[in-house]
Amino acid sequence: MTGFVEATLLAAALLAAVVWLGVVVLAPKMPLFPATSPLARIILARAWLYAPVWVPTLVLFATMVPGLTGAVMGKGDHCEFLMAHHHHLCLLHPPHSSNHLLTWMVPTLLGIWVVMPLARGVRRAWQQWRLAHSLLSVSEKSQLGADVRVLEDPTPLAVTVGWTKPTILLSRGLLSSASAQTLNVILLHERAHMYRHDIRWAMVDQFFANLLPTKVAASLLQQIGIAREQACDRAAADRVGDAMVVANALLEVARLRFLSLNTGLSIVSGSLEQRVRHLVQRPSRCANWPIFMLFFLIVCVLAGAGVIHTLVESAITLLIH
Repeated sequence: MTGFVEATLLAAALLAAVVWLGVVVLAPKMPLFPATSPLARIILARAWLYAPVWVPTLVLFATMVPGLTGAVMGKGDHCEFLMAHHHHLCLLHPPHSSNHLLTWMVPTLLGIWVVMPLARGVRRAWQQWRLAHSLLSVSEKSQLGADVRVLEDPTPLAVTVGWTKPTILLSRGLLSSASAQTLNVILLHERAHMYRHDIRWAMVDQFFANLLPTKVAASLLQQIGIAREQACDRAAADRVGDAMVVANALLEVARLRFLSLNTGLSIVSGSLEQRVRHLVQRPSRCANWPIFMLFFLIVCVLAGAGVIHTLVESAITLLIH
């Protein structure tokens, strides 16, 4: 079984490195697909953002499918056709232990390289949590609902904070300067964030973004952020019954010059121009096609398990022997 662990770790490390390089090169060239739905764009951007994790896992699973399928269906042993020193990824017939330095050195170095940026991500998440906690501790209850608290600050502010129990923070400056209609839109928008669990998703997005170069990660996070705000704008428009009301509220928000915080989600996030344009334009009938394209690619990977199986095993064998 030691040989199987060696081969699996080496294969995972090689696949992760190749996928990471592919994301760094290809993700910046990814088209934005502005006509697609916010959900489709979020899924597509997250597919790129999480690719160094989910793609190697999927491919590694695909390499093990032929052996497991053959054993379950009784269609012969795929391992008996391979040469003696072939490092095949098969639980039923694990390869011998090679004791080669490369089998442990590559995964170890990759693991160190991955842990360091993730540790920095945990540190930033902790700082954001402390900021949100301090804001909540000095806030007061409001008459707008149990999920809304008020900050004694003259600067307009509206932000949703809290991973376990999301809470909307509004400033006195906003309550005194925004119209009743705009304030209602802001609350509907922020409650859409809460309903969609956007705070938790944003935390996960930022955590995995640490695996990519800053420029690539920032571009993907920006696309996710804009689509997320557009989805909440649309949810608010559905509740109000008129998209133009939400669009006008966004324009008023732009004039109020909101305070920006390095924590939580706010109605001022993302490009207001893109959000207003998304509200007033008619949704495309094929707005979710990127989701079906991604699903099709996953099916193709699983369907080509035999070819992937041979390629990965051959690469491992070539490196070790």
